[in-house]
Amino acid sequence: MIYVDDYNGRFRNMVMCHMSSDTSTEELIEFAAKIGLKEEWIQVRGTWHEHFDVSQSKKKLAIKHGAIPINSRGLVKMMKELKKNKES
Repeated sequence: MIYVDDYNGRFRNMVMCHMSSDTSTEELIEFAAKIGLKEEWIQVRGTWHEHFDVSQSKKKLAIKHGAIPINSRGLVKMMKELKKNKES
């Protein structure tokens, strides 16, 4: 599944949030391409907390394509669970 959080961080003149996957890097990159993000924009690739920073307009597009809205705490919790599962 792909998730987008409710974080509202400022980057230049945009308000950004995070998009992540609980499945795989490949799923995240494929989904990102669907909404017009470049693969090289992935953050901390190959780690349990990899994600894309996305603008609010891309967030809306991601939700339209099936991403699940989640609060920031929920996203962090999911990412920590992934870390724990990968370490086991």
